[in-house]
Amino acid sequence: MEPNFASLDSLTGKLQRIEDLAEKLVYIKWSREFFVLLLRSSQDVLALARPRPDCRRIVVLAERLEQQVSEALQ
Repeated sequence: MEPNFASLDSLTGKLQRIEDLAEKLVYIKWSREFFVLLLRSSQDVLALARPRPDCRRIVVLAERLEQQVSEALQ
């Protein structure tokens, strides 16, 4: 089975977005807006990675991130 490069590019973009948001949280400011964006990005990663068996480790990490960010927003 040939990998779906479009979905890999999309997944890579979402992971980069999470990295960028995390850096902003650490170096710029802590705001609810960045946490909401981080939560949405982790959910996007999960939507892209869950159907892919080769992305299982990414799914586990994104699930943890989603849970922790959700708790932080409560």
